[in-house]
Amino acid sequence: MRADCGSVANRDLAYTMSGGGVAFADLQLSLQCADGLARVAMTMRNRGLAAFIAGDHRTDLTAEVEVGKGAPRPSHFSALYTKPDRTRETELTFAADGSLADLVVRHRGRERESPVSPALRDPSIDPLAALLQLSDWLAHDPAPDAAMALPVFDGRKRADLETVYRGRTTVEVAGKKRDAYHLTAALLGLSGFEEGDMLVTMPGQPPIWIDAYASIEPMPMPLLIRSRDSAIESSIELVSEEDG
Repeated sequence: MRADCGSVANRDLAYTMSGGGVAFADLQLSLQCADGLARVAMTMRNRGLAAFIAGDHRTDLTAEVEVGKGAPRPSHFSALYTKPDRTRETELTFAADGSLADLVVRHRGRERESPVSPALRDPSIDPLAALLQLSDWLAHDPAPDAAMALPVFDGRKRADLETVYRGRTTVEVAGKKRDAYHLTAALLGLSGFEEGDMLVTMPGQPPIWIDAYASIEPMPMPLLIRSRDSAIESSIELVSEEDG
């Protein structure tokens, strides 16, 4: 049975992002669901030494995703990237068949052409719709070693997210043992990424494989994401959650 608004609790989840054992950013994820439409918001903000060196960096993502009728389908997505000296904005609107209907990119308030070539923009889905599609896939208990690939586009960057389901397991998160779905994944950066971007495999490089763990529930949510091959261990770990 596919998750719909009747089976999905409203959620607020908080994560810590770390590199080399040092926390450098906080991430908030919220999910509100009503009338067949999931409203998803994600905020990421650097902290500590990272904020002291680079200044305050913040990313705000919001999306509306249709749920309950087949796989979750993107409807609308917006992103605001804020740095001390500039802002960037993107807005994506999707048609009823899931194709990209409209794209707006702004830099310091002025409209610009997306740096991603038109050939890579469609077909694609936004990052938050990709999260819900993966969640829906896991909720259907795929067979071990089943694979899923998603073309992810946020208006400025385009990647292929390749995932392989490894089965159920337990994982320690915030000092507690949790039952979890286990995935291995690689984020293949096709356009807009830079060397050193966290957990991203650049063109021509061997894949940076990621271990990802999600909660076992009608709408699985991320518990822990961590690198497995990179020289410096990177992770995104759930630290608190509340049901709305």
